[in-house]
Amino acid sequence: GTGRMADRGWVCLKHKRWIRGDEQTDLARFGEALVAERHWRGTLAPRRVVVDSPLLLLAEESATVGISKAVMQERAERVKDPSPGLLVYPETVRLARLLSRRSFLDSVLSEAPSRWKRAMVEREVSAILPDSPDAESWRALARIWDMVLNLQDVLRDARWLGHEPSDRWNLLRHSCLAQAEHLGVQRVDEVV
Repeated sequence: GTGRMADRGWVCLKHKRWIRGDEQTDLARFGEALVAERHWRGTLAPRRVVVDSPLLLLAEESATVGISKAVMQERAERVKDPSPGLLVYPETVRLARLLSRRSFLDSVLSEAPSRWKRAMVEREVSAILPDSPDAESWRALARIWDMVLNLQDVLRDARWLGHEPSDRWNLLRHSCLAQAEHLGVQRVDEVV
């Protein structure tokens, strides 16, 4: 074990330190990370999202490829010895909150046309990672859209085969549409 607490992200709010990795980084001049940690504890911890989950890795990867280089540079100047994960932590938390939000999941897993779903995902992602000349937010959108397509495939296959969906992202538990009773699958406790 790593000694990590499941209801915490990568920030110690009491000491205002980034606690990922071997070194602790002072966040006194990077208030956005402290706000992101409060959002983590208020939203993601109750949803049982942990720091090393596939969802968080996807959110961090998407934030890293989609954020403006000017924003990264400005943040790096405010923090001594910054890590890439620290510099995109606010966007990582916002993306993770979006991807685990019940209304978002129900919308992208609904029977609505794909064009509508794609436009909604694009709108939501661009609100977190605005497009700018030095950013490649389309890369972040592509990663998130691939995850959405994967979830749709998993849900469709579970319906066709009549079994519980296997969810590598651990997100379907947040969606009303993905619940077993909506799939027509008997729950295990009903069978016994």
